[in-house]
Amino acid sequence: MNALGEEYEMRCRNEGFCVTFGPGLVESRAPNHIRSESRHLYWEGILPDSYRECLLDCLSAPALSDVKARLTEALPNLDGAFAGVVADTKENTAILFHDVNGIMPLFFARRGHGYKVATDAVTCVHQRKSGDIDHAGLFSYLYLGTVLPPHTMWADVKALERGAVLEIAFSASGEKQTVTHVSPEVYIKKHKFTSPQEAKKNLEESLLRAICDQSANALEVGVFLSGGVDSGLLAAMLRQRCGKRVNAYTIGPWGDHSSDLLTARRTGHQEAVRHREYFASRGDLDYLPHLLAALGQPNSDLSALAFYLLSRLAAQDG
Repeated sequence: MNALGEEYEMRCRNEGFCVTFGPGLVESRAPNHIRSESRHLYWEGILPDSYRECLLDCLSAPALSDVKARLTEALPNLDGAFAGVVADTKENTAILFHDVNGIMPLFFARRGHGYKVATDAVTCVHQRKSGDIDHAGLFSYLYLGTVLPPHTMWADVKALERGAVLEIAFSASGEKQTVTHVSPEVYIKKHKFTSPQEAKKNLEESLLRAICDQSANALEVGVFLSGGVDSGLLAAMLRQRCGKRVNAYTIGPWGDHSSDLLTARRTGHQEAVRHREYFASRGDLDYLPHLLAALGQPNSDLSALAFYLLSRLAAQDG
């Protein structure tokens, strides 16, 4: 904890992320909350201690403009999926941010005299049945199979772009929004290598750090195991390098003898993980309405139902 340690108030709750803010007002339903005088930091995502220290350092900046500058500088160095809001009730200003790759989305919508912010687009929708469609978002979905930020399927709900930090300030003269993007040069400098060996070593170290950081607080973890290299590597590193007990889950929509399932089964046996298999059937199509409700926004990923079924299987293990 930094110098402001005694001034911080930490609350951790197992609830979804939703923050409502406006002039002189901030209310939240967020898993993580840190407060320093009039400033509130809310976030969702599993962050290692070093990342929390980085966010605390940003929050402790002397001026709110410095908070935004520190966030913009720090975000490229923070891996994983997370999103958050810094709200200052004294300056009537909020700063929205998320991981630079946009793994965890962040949505916001004008509601009354302020804004509602959430990691789920549907939470921001005022009236689901009468909301106007964002035609640019609809075109994006029909053309690309996904809705690209800052658009959503709803005209009054926006999504924070990747690599962006958004400041929303209220004053007597009105409201002002300012977007700052992480410079592309940051990525170039961060990933510049002098040799293939250095790149290979950096990749291994980055993978190991990300995997261990994201599973730091768990003795037992779950992996969706396919017949591919990436999920098998993930399971192996979690068990061998991070010392975790691994539960692996595989879906077999093509029957017991599919090559993908057989490869996953061999990987699970080789890595000595607890491996559960699920065989999809026509009856699983009944879950489609539940899947659509869980997605929030439409996408054309054909594996969405498979991931939903695997998630149900994993949820049985807690």
